[in-house]
Amino acid sequence: MNVGEMQRKLSLWTTQDKERKFYGLYDLMLDDEWLRLAHDHVARNAGSVTAGCDGINMKNFDENLETNLQGLVKELESNQFEPQPVRRVYIPKSNGKMRPLGIPAIRDRIVQEAARIALEPIFEADFSQYSFGFRPDRRTMDAIRYIQWSASERKKFFWIVEGDISSYFDTIHHSKLLRLVGRRIKDEKMLQLIWKFLRSGVMEKRTFRDTKQGTPQGGIISPLLANIYLHELDRYMGRYTSLSPWEREKRRKNGLGNLTYVRYADDVRHITRRQIPFTERRGSEDTTPGSTTHLEAKAKGDNSMSLKRRRPEGVYDLAPQDPRDTVRALLPKPQFPAMEAYIPCPQRLLAGSP
Repeated sequence: MNVGEMQRKLSLWTTQDKERKFYGLYDLMLDDEWLRLAHDHVARNAGSVTAGCDGINMKNFDENLETNLQGLVKELESNQFEPQPVRRVYIPKSNGKMRPLGIPAIRDRIVQEAARIALEPIFEADFSQYSFGFRPDRRTMDAIRYIQWSASERKKFFWIVEGDISSYFDTIHHSKLLRLVGRRIKDEKMLQLIWKFLRSGVMEKRTFRDTKQGTPQGGIISPLLANIYLHELDRYMGRYTSLSPWEREKRRKNGLGNLTYVRYADDVRHITRRQIPFTERRGSEDTTPGSTTHLEAKAKGDNSMSLKRRRPEGVYDLAPQDPRDTVRALLPKPQFPAMEAYIPCPQRLLAGSP
């Protein structure tokens, strides 16, 4: 089977029919070429030297590669595949806190990658153009350039609002996530496989803990599932970002303002000329307002995107050190502390989803 050609067909079918449902994706993973491609992708990743809770890394797995792959195929065919708990480790964040990572076993990573190869072309055709995080052919620099372009287009006074959903990866609701995946995927075996990965549990210091919600940061399929979940936020914001020029002009005349929306994973920014007072915040109980984007207000550093570097020189030095400094240099004046984002809570948006 030509995996690339099948991915192209899946994407094409999704684009042509926005209501199309997909079956038989689970059977695609049973193809020898499909599983070997997934293995090669995992092997090329630098994390392949790190073992899961079973203590087996890619080098150990490849010592009996044919046997191990055949064993995976048999387990998948008989629907007896059971993922192992992820190994919990902690890495330092730029703000001094610790970020929890979940490291799956090598065999689980291969199956996750095989599932991702099948699912990604379908959901990529639906995702918003304003989403940049964890997507193929998109990166942090693309989001930065879009913010820079949006800021340069607004000649008059405007506001830049930033929001970050607190503990997003750890609080994703499993049932709602499966319901969102099920809008497109009607393959019961594939849905059951995803459910198994979500409920596989965590092993931390030889202590097992159930996972009732969230997706492990470190799982191969987790970024795709996170984007599927947050796509509901993109759809909501699309009411304001997909307006026609006539509608945008009408809003300006009525003093409502227009906005540009940018999302990188769970980090959200939007640019608008309208002032957003604190009293208008709604549905943000599960969000933490991000810091403002002016140089003075960001003297302590904004590390919400991976390319940010701390500035060794004074805060009033406008010499750009990276593209984000260029964006900040465009802003007219500091933002007021009361200017916080109206970011709908994803849990509330999904509550009314079919």
